[in-house]
Amino acid sequence: MTFEEVLDQAIAMIQRRGRVTYRTLQRQFQLDDTALDDLKGSMELLADRDPEEARQLLDPVLERMMAAVHRYEGTVNLVMGDGIMALFGAPLAHEDHAVRACYAALAMQAAVKQYASEVQRTYGVPLQIRVGLNAGEVVVRAIGNDLHMDYSAIGQTTHVAARMEQMAMAGSILMTQALVSLAEGALALARAHQERGNQAYALRLLGDIAARRDPPQGESAVAHYQQALALAGELGMRPLQAHCHLGLGTLYATTGQQEQARAELSAAIELYRGMAMTFWLPQAESALAQVE
Repeated sequence: MTFEEVLDQAIAMIQRRGRVTYRTLQRQFQLDDTALDDLKGSMELLADRDPEEARQLLDPVLERMMAAVHRYEGTVNLVMGDGIMALFGAPLAHEDHAVRACYAALAMQAAVKQYASEVQRTYGVPLQIRVGLNAGEVVVRAIGNDLHMDYSAIGQTTHVAARMEQMAMAGSILMTQALVSLAEGALALARAHQERGNQAYALRLLGDIAARRDPPQGESAVAHYQQALALAGELGMRPLQAHCHLGLGTLYATTGQQEQARAELSAAIELYRGMAMTFWLPQAESALAQVE
């Protein structure tokens, strides 16, 4: 949708209502991040299963993906048989919508990976999701009547996000440079306002992004993780310290640095166990077992 079309719609709203608040316009024409996520190979996974068994496999995946979106205050605006579409920054506006979208993508991959191990043991089949992320301008609108209401987003941003999701490898997150730039901007903004806690979170996120590139950007990832660790240590942010150790350990394991991987993963396990973080503890233990 062009700027002229958006402007025409805004003027039409004012003419119809006589008065329109800034909040209404902000909700109608929103800058946001779009995430699309689906279950890779779902047709093959469900090919020989009855509908009830298929539902038992798929519903927990969708529930975990939606929970990750809601955890970071995103909106799930579309559920497709084996995937979802989510918005960050609309209808609930956040200045850090890009960071929230990235963390939600990481959280859903972690949650589904944990569930996938259960599926592998029970059904003997692999299970992975792929995530596509994009940032940009969209027009959001509610469509429906008294019996049914849909909240949708329209614009090139959503189409590009869909393409990123389709191109992503199973178990991976594929994002546009526009989203990476916004994540980098979050760090710059936190530094400008001397918000050290937000600096630490942004640094860890940039470490995760660098570590998950293909190939991994090892030096950049290590530098971001270590800066985040230092800040988290000074501020007493123990969960963030554990996440950074896990990220470093996973990176070192991927790049063949076994000794460093064991040290970092052991540190993560000790912190997770001390804080009774039962979601993350098995993941760190599993990662360490694969190294050893």
